[in-house]
Amino acid sequence: RKMSESEDDVPLGKKIMKAEEESGGKDAGGDSDDDAPLGGRKGKVKKEKAEKAEEEDEDDQPLGKRKITPVKKEKTTPVKKEKVEKPSAKKAGKKKRAETPPEEDEEEDEEDKPVLKKAKTASAKKATAKKSAAKKGAKEAPAAKGKKSKGKKGADEDDAEGQLAVVKVKREKKPDEIVYEWWKQEDPLPEGKKWRFLEHNGVIFPTPYEAHGVKMKYDGEDITLDDRQESIATMYAAMARTEYVSKKTFLNNFWREFSEALGKNTVVKDLKKCDFSPIQSYLDAEREKKKLLTSEDKKKMKAQTDKINEPYATIVLDTHTEKNGNYRVEPAGLFRGRGEHPKMGNVKAVIEPENITMNCSSDAGPPI
Repeated sequence: RKMSESEDDVPLGKKIMKAEEESGGKDAGGDSDDDAPLGGRKGKVKKEKAEKAEEEDEDDQPLGKRKITPVKKEKTTPVKKEKVEKPSAKKAGKKKRAETPPEEDEEEDEEDKPVLKKAKTASAKKATAKKSAAKKGAKEAPAAKGKKSKGKKGADEDDAEGQLAVVKVKREKKPDEIVYEWWKQEDPLPEGKKWRFLEHNGVIFPTPYEAHGVKMKYDGEDITLDDRQESIATMYAAMARTEYVSKKTFLNNFWREFSEALGKNTVVKDLKKCDFSPIQSYLDAEREKKKLLTSEDKKKMKAQTDKINEPYATIVLDTHTEKNGNYRVEPAGLFRGRGEHPKMGNVKAVIEPENITMNCSSDAGPPI
């Protein structure tokens, strides 16, 4: 062959021989590989390559050439507890197992199951227990009804009758009440007219002022007041703990009203020297008395007020009865107002019957 031939054209046998000569691959006895057949030479080269590959460290090999050997998981068999049974009780145990439902057998083997299976079996047991309880309840219900004594049955009937009676009482109408028959309503009212017929019993006036006789102090001395003066002083003492007594408008208006009631010949000349604390203490004591009332006393007082309010609580409007929203006259006191009202502190006088104009039908009955 010519020298210009490339290495690719060189036979495999010559390549192997050349590689062995370069590495000095000769036998221990000094014999050359030229005398060995070609097949034997190939086997020897393969063997040497395999030995070199084994000697190389695994870290020097590329990642793609490494062999990944899958790690086999060892199967762990659960350790079963040995049950110690008496030789004489074997047959009895077999019978009991046959008689017991599958739920009990599951409980015995529960320790041998994995955690996930235990959770599943627990939820399944709960479901079956609920179903069995529902079935038992359905079976026991008719039996329990049959076993009820006559006394209990009579008591239940009495309770039911009492409940029905309460409902009937609520639905019963009062003898004086006129039911609104909306389906019989006449033609709509003309514009500006609110009713065709209106009848009511007027309003309730507050109880007249009763003098308590407690004196106020001026510059450390007791001042005797008449009923008019005492009532105005009591109005101020009732508001002594509010924020109004710190407002200039409130104080100026109150002093003007109070000084007019005192008159020109009074010794009281300055509001700052007035002391209303004795009257204030009296009012506090009256509040405490109301708090100490028993529940029976409070019920009696409420019954009395309800009896007084009853005639005024409803009105007759056209063909039916309606509730009266406000039928109480406002008692006398100091005007408060909202925000910085210019009239705060003025005395609201007692409203007399002559000050009220009633609005009702001309053919309505007279008020009480």
